[in-house]
Amino acid sequence: MAPHNLTRREFLTASLASAATLLIAGCQPVTDGASRINPAPSATPRPRVLRINMPLNRGDIGAAADPGCSGAYHSYFINSLMFSALIALDAHLQPTPDLAASWQINDDGTVWRFRLRKDVAWSDGTPVTAHDFAWAIKRNLAPTLYCGGQYWQLVDIQGARAFYTGETADANRVGVRALDDLTLEVTLENPSAYFINLASLPSFMALPRQAVEKAGDQAWTQPANVVSNGPFRLVEWVPEKQMVFTPNPGYHGGAPGVDRLEVNMIRQESTALSAYEAGELDMVEVPVAELGRVRADPRLSQELQANAELTTMHLRLSVQIKPLADVRMRHAFALAIDRETLCNKVLPGIGQPAYQFLPPNMLGHDGQLGRELAFDPARGRALLTAAGYASGKEVPLVYWQYEQNETYQTLFEALQAMILENLGVRTELAPTEAGARQAWRTQRPLRPHFYRQLWGADYPDAHNFMTVLYTTPPPQADLWKTAPELIYSNRTFDDLVRQASRELDPVKRAALYQQCERILVLDDPAIIPLYYVMRHRLIKPAVQGLIINGMGAPAFRQVRLVS
Repeated sequence: MAPHNLTRREFLTASLASAATLLIAGCQPVTDGASRINPAPSATPRPRVLRINMPLNRGDIGAAADPGCSGAYHSYFINSLMFSALIALDAHLQPTPDLAASWQINDDGTVWRFRLRKDVAWSDGTPVTAHDFAWAIKRNLAPTLYCGGQYWQLVDIQGARAFYTGETADANRVGVRALDDLTLEVTLENPSAYFINLASLPSFMALPRQAVEKAGDQAWTQPANVVSNGPFRLVEWVPEKQMVFTPNPGYHGGAPGVDRLEVNMIRQESTALSAYEAGELDMVEVPVAELGRVRADPRLSQELQANAELTTMHLRLSVQIKPLADVRMRHAFALAIDRETLCNKVLPGIGQPAYQFLPPNMLGHDGQLGRELAFDPARGRALLTAAGYASGKEVPLVYWQYEQNETYQTLFEALQAMILENLGVRTELAPTEAGARQAWRTQRPLRPHFYRQLWGADYPDAHNFMTVLYTTPPPQADLWKTAPELIYSNRTFDDLVRQASRELDPVKRAALYQQCERILVLDDPAIIPLYYVMRHRLIKPAVQGLIINGMGAPAFRQVRLVS
């Protein structure tokens, strides 16, 4: 095995060109030049309470605190507060040591050995060992796990598929083992240029076996039972209302510089913004409809931060159901959508118009690909006619399916109006509560629809975009058992994705992903890209040390409040 700082390892990880070339800068520390008045010696210091909002409008947080069940924006964030991973992504999306002090890779990139830090303990005082990682990964793969797990995060491990599907019940055949207390070895089915980034995901986090088995799978994350090893400890949890954390004094990275972190769950964006302006929150996402006012405000404009994210808003199409089964109709709808107007007039500041799935600066992105379906109503109407519809009135009813919030309502009302104006096709809005979206998709009879899909990178590589959603069978196949008609299936696409996943040369990988993109958005489109997301946040000047790197929620492991 070669040590991780040798040329071979650099070559393998260089295939993560998406991370190496990203230009998304982290949040820079704020210089505090204000004069300070030292309190009298008898004064009691004011508690440093950091209050933020985590709305539920981008999906149910589900099991929330259990890394083995984590699969959404909010659960990732909660996991990052409570637990540490093998590696962490820095402000430039480079993998850096976290619980793993170093790692080694064999010559063909299929065996990875992680050497753990010696100074890490659980919050109950017991040491974190490689055995905790090995046990947790196999536990998270078990087909009997109460929440279904996140198998797709672990599928590259040797034997993972057979264990998850029940082909074998022997967990020892999964390619994860502790060689000793501080050495974890992971064996993969195939070479993987992106694996080091997978090691940052929740399903790879160590778990406190003693706490899980004592309290049980569904209760061990409750404040009275939880044992963790991250920067914060969970002390209060009111479901769908608030989670409260305090610093973990034993955190190996040094306790964060706050005394209390309150994570509120205010669903309405405008309500959360009002709370920020009233001094009740220290950080909040800004509704797009309010951006103009915020930018014009002398104080708020100084607290506004905008960050490009590795996130693509797109419409997922029910391609096996009429009228979307006809590729000409999919093209016609795409041609009738004016993305420039969406991004610059309807929702100014929401993001950059998108014509393909992969975000800019990610391996495989081609700035010109997909523009063949840029706004062109005349071509759209011609395709409608070619598909056998003399007028838009003859087209079967199609639904816009999305979860309810102010921004999405504005977005889909605009899309509905564009299709009516440019194609003469009437469509119906079908907003739902976040937790009801899957149930809506499987109602009988199935209804043809555009399904709002916001896909943000779990790790900064094109493989994450292409594999999870659109390969057949999807890694999350259990989600589709009740509605196989909704599955996108293209064998050529699947073969290219598989080939790209095993390719270590970044130039060859990029070319393969560009071929995947052409199929996905042009030749046999499963999606209509809309825009690449810009995230706008208001952050009080006293909040420093956030790591914002384009992966969604900021990392709080170095956060601090200053006077």
